[in-house]
Amino acid sequence: MANLSFSTVRTNAYTELYNLLQTGTYAISTNNIHPSYNNKQVIKEGYPQLIIYEPEIATTRLGLAPVTALHTFDIRFVIEVIHNSAANAKTIADEVINKILSGRVVLSAAGIREINFEFDSIEVIEWKQYQSNHHYRLNMNARYIIKQS
Repeated sequence: MANLSFSTVRTNAYTELYNLLQTGTYAISTNNIHPSYNNKQVIKEGYPQLIIYEPEIATTRLGLAPVTALHTFDIRFVIEVIHNSAANAKTIADEVINKILSGRVVLSAAGIREINFEFDSIEVIEWKQYQSNHHYRLNMNARYIIKQS
């Protein structure tokens, strides 16, 4: 990987997580996964909605020789599950965590390792005076390790 950049790492990490959530028994529909929150999308597609924000990245370089150096990127994903029921939001958030943890082998092969979840929180956001959305936020921290060749 000659041209290693934050943009490349960010795109690759996001794509790997997105694809993982699309596969298997409890796959989440592509219609319900978005990079940002949009009320119109909720109205159009319904619940649940899963928001995977663009990951934050920090880097350090490991290794002695520049040609064979390992690069490690600390990645922080913020994932929100949105539903009109608090119980359903929590259940879906648990499914997302289980999906990610059971897919560790796939993510590790792609370079995403040392996955952990920092904290969970739920908040109710009122809109249109008669409907409320329950947001369940997951902060996922991981390392993206790649060998530059």
